[in-house]
Amino acid sequence: MKNRRHRTALRLLTLVATALLSPVVFAGGDDWKGFEAPPVYEPEQTELPGVYLPRVSDSVHTLEFDYDEAEDTPEDTTTGLVSVEVDSVPITVYLDGRPVVFSTSRGFVQFRTGHHFISLYPAERVHRAFRREIPQRFWNRLRDRVELASDYALLSGFELSAVRAGTKWVRVSKTDTAAVSLSWDESRRAYVGDARRAGYTFFGLTAVIAVAMVISQILVNFY
Repeated sequence: MKNRRHRTALRLLTLVATALLSPVVFAGGDDWKGFEAPPVYEPEQTELPGVYLPRVSDSVHTLEFDYDEAEDTPEDTTTGLVSVEVDSVPITVYLDGRPVVFSTSRGFVQFRTGHHFISLYPAERVHRAFRREIPQRFWNRLRDRVELASDYALLSGFELSAVRAGTKWVRVSKTDTAAVSLSWDESRRAYVGDARRAGYTFFGLTAVIAVAMVISQILVNFY
């Protein structure tokens, strides 16, 4: 009877472990290739000025927001350029949440001066990944144009790393051209790395629980 209970407990443990771990395993698919690129949307009519190569500033990837009141002033139409480079084409790049298709590996986009994000992911996911670091007034400025997530919505740990790796923040000025490089491969590696670490952790915890159950059963039989 005891052996039967012991075998039943181990079978239940195996079933629970398989059910909980299968999303992690199959997230990667064959050789962890299941992390697919976002769909490519039809390109919008967007100016991509690129007839000259302007000067590129050095330090533009920062989350230190020195917010200028003019950024909240719609009447301010001063603009600057951002040089965007991608490692996979065609691909949809989100400019403050607005989708634009890149069919070449490098292009120039025009922004109003101030802070902006350029991402491989929609604004809703970027908002979830960065909302604690970026001032609320920035997100409020976007709500009229793009759909943002609820302030209480969360991302999975796997997706969080991927979105952060695939998003760059810039401060655009009229005198310098900010340079941004987006890598789909880097974003995918961040996702796969976190998925593997979670899998290893889960396997370890499952093994510890299984050993504890076996030891407890041995002690029960012994005494």
